[in-house]
Amino acid sequence: MGTWGDGPFDNDQAMDIIGELAEMEESERREHLQKLFATVLDPSSAPADAEIPFWPKEVIAAASLIALVLPGGSVVFDPENSDDYGPEAEENADDEWLDALLPEPGGELIRLASEALQVVADPDSKWFTDWVCGDDEEAEWLASIVRILSDSARLQH
Repeated sequence: MGTWGDGPFDNDQAMDIIGELAEMEESERREHLQKLFATVLDPSSAPADAEIPFWPKEVIAAASLIALVLPGGSVVFDPENSDDYGPEAEENADDEWLDALLPEPGGELIRLASEALQVVADPDSKWFTDWVCGDDEEAEWLASIVRILSDSARLQH
C-alpha cells in the first residue's frame, strides 16, 4: 500500500474506494458505505471470501467523505480549520473525491460513519497502535473527523 501523507485520502486504499464510489449512482454509493460501516461494527457480516473484514484506511476515507459535507467539514484536511468545505468552490474543482461525495448523507449514515471511525481510530485498536501511535498530527485529524461526525450524529437525533 502506498502512502504519501497523513491525510485521509493520502494512500492507495483511500483512492481505490474513492474511485469505486465515484463510479456509482448515489443510491449505490449510500448502500456501499452503509455496508462498509456495518462490517466495521460487525466484522462477521463481511463476505465469506473477503481477505479481511475491512481495510481501516478505506473506512477512514469513507467516513471522511461523509464528514466533508457536514458543517465544519474542512477539518478533514486541517484539524484547526472549522470552516465548511465548499465542493463547488473554484479551489476545490480538481479534488479527486468530488464525484464520490454524498451531498446529503442523512442521520443514519452519519451515525454509522461515526461509530465505524471510532472503532478504527480507537487508540487501543491494532491498526491505530501499528500505524498512528506516535504520529500526533494523524491522531489529531482522526480525532477531528470523529468529533465532527459524532457532533452531527447527535444533532440528527
